[in-house]
Amino acid sequence: MPENVIKNQSSLGFGIAYLFYEISNQLGIVCKVIHGTLKLPPPHPNSFFSGPISPMYPNHAWNSVTIDNEHYFIDICCASPKHPLNTTKDVDDGFFLAKTTEFIFTHIPLKAENQYNSPVLSYPVFWQLPYVRPAFFRDGLRFLNLNSSNLVVKNDEIIPLILHLKDETINIYAELEIFPKDFNIVSKCKKTWPAPVQRHPLLSQCINYNGKRMVKIYIGVNSKDCYAVLNIYSGKRPTLLSRKLKKELLKKMISKDNLEQGTIESDLTSEIVNIKSAIINNSENVIPVSVTSKQSRVIDILINPKNDVNETNKITKTNQVLFNNAELIGTPNSETYSLAANIPVHHLGKPFSQRFIQTNHFSEFEFYFKSPITSDFPLNSIVNFHILPTCPEFTQHYKIQLLSPSEGYSKFLYQSFDQSYVLSVKFNEVGNWRVICFSKTEGWSNITVLSCY
Repeated sequence: MPENVIKNQSSLGFGIAYLFYEISNQLGIVCKVIHGTLKLPPPHPNSFFSGPISPMYPNHAWNSVTIDNEHYFIDICCASPKHPLNTTKDVDDGFFLAKTTEFIFTHIPLKAENQYNSPVLSYPVFWQLPYVRPAFFRDGLRFLNLNSSNLVVKNDEIIPLILHLKDETINIYAELEIFPKDFNIVSKCKKTWPAPVQRHPLLSQCINYNGKRMVKIYIGVNSKDCYAVLNIYSGKRPTLLSRKLKKELLKKMISKDNLEQGTIESDLTSEIVNIKSAIINNSENVIPVSVTSKQSRVIDILINPKNDVNETNKITKTNQVLFNNAELIGTPNSETYSLAANIPVHHLGKPFSQRFIQTNHFSEFEFYFKSPITSDFPLNSIVNFHILPTCPEFTQHYKIQLLSPSEGYSKFLYQSFDQSYVLSVKFNEVGNWRVICFSKTEGWSNITVLSCY
């Protein structure tokens, strides 16, 4: 079998596991081939999401190695960039020398003694564990209030899901994928991976307190009586990346947005996309033909913010384009971080009809919005803002303002008793209302954007 793998330059998990076994023996490494069940994420036809009966048959093979009397697992197949479950399309080293207590979330050996855990895990308990990826352990994620591997959401309720994160360098993005009602029947007949009919972002907010970093994900389903999958992504905060890595990340995010949007719907969107491209290619000083002199100045501000930092500057039309751009490049999507976990969601009743606010993950600032948490308001609504800094024990005071569609601004007031910022305002103009914050290095930058209709 290993000879065939080398000859064909490809194989399923079984062939690759036996090839690694032969290579390890030649090198004197204590290695075994482990046969067992690989848990597939929802909504795969063989996942727990597709019905009450979970597959208990061996469908995969991987390796165990013993080093200094310690057991580790290796799954070269799952680590491969070409594996369908590897969303990063890079080698996932989380499957190399993985801890036995982590591997058991997705891999259960046919023989219990090959788990190398005490006590061993039963099949029913194995299927109650959430489906997680190596990023889940890399970034120190831990569910604090998840009582079942399946979530049930009724009507337009919002369910909070709370997780612990490794440290303040990690951030989270979460989204729901909605699937058609008959996806279960169709996927079982065709034995294919069903495609979602829609996808919408959720609100994920981090808070640092007493040396611990936690995140709350607000789950609301905007489709009636449906099945969905909660995708949780985690990774290093973009603001902590180098300039080069930021550019690479922005390229991936823009490509993802363009792919999902299909076509550019307006001249304004096209204009902003051109500005983004200019920002990314700034090392070559490439400015799109359609960019005006004012927009070129905006690009200069974004690339070299220290050249135009003045908190007393009037917020002009040029600044407005800057804020539009900051909103788009700062809002995360599924390319911003690595997939960390999938959780099936079953929705019953009427849908949640509102959109959650989204915050700028490329800003140096982090705020926790106690209110509002949704982004759309009818004309003449009274909106009460209550915002907490992510690090409440930090004594820095922030300059936060609300910018109206006509560029009027209102200052947030600081509350010393809970170190928060508050503002009550009437949305008396149709359009985008922006929460902005001043930085000595970046000038005024977007935090979030709300809409009045």
